[in-house]
Amino acid sequence: MNLVQTNLQIIKNFLDRQTTTANIPYLFCNDKWLQKLQRSNVAKDVNRNDIFKYNSTTSDHLSPVSIKNIPSYQEIL
Repeated sequence: MNLVQTNLQIIKNFLDRQTTTANIPYLFCNDKWLQKLQRSNVAKDVNRNDIFKYNSTTSDHLSPVSIKNIPSYQEIL
């Protein structure tokens, strides 16, 4: 029973954002449900909106940013 409680606490900490990247629980059995992306795909913010940057050469002055060009994503790529 202690093993179950320990694992549930790890999951709770993860969902409460009180964990480190070294202690992320795996909440799935496989990744068939996952939409796999390439590093060149457009990056998303926490609300799943595309991330854009200012670009003076385009008509709307916005250009999408690829996943590989987001500095804070570099450690998990």
